[in-house]
Amino acid sequence: MTSCTFHSLTVSLISYLTKQQGLDLWRKKLLKVTLVMSLCLGVIYLKNMITQHWSDGDGSGTETPVNNIPDEDRQFIRDNIVEAIIHSPERIR
Repeated sequence: MTSCTFHSLTVSLISYLTKQQGLDLWRKKLLKVTLVMSLCLGVIYLKNMITQHWSDGDGSGTETPVNNIPDEDRQFIRDNIVEAIIHSPERIR
């Protein structure tokens, strides 16, 4: 799933939840905050994984092998990172 699709899905879900008749206003706001926080935490986790595990070295200087990001995942990130940043909310950029 591309970041744009995920962003669109998140926006659609938030819109759907806020239009529900049976939910109190505070529950709607709580659901919205929960979804936004989940998105923010996912972005932070991805950034940390890239920062820690995007090594091009072979790990020869260490006793244990470096847990690098697989090449397929690296290519996916390269192909989608700019568009993901463009479509991200300002506070996540």
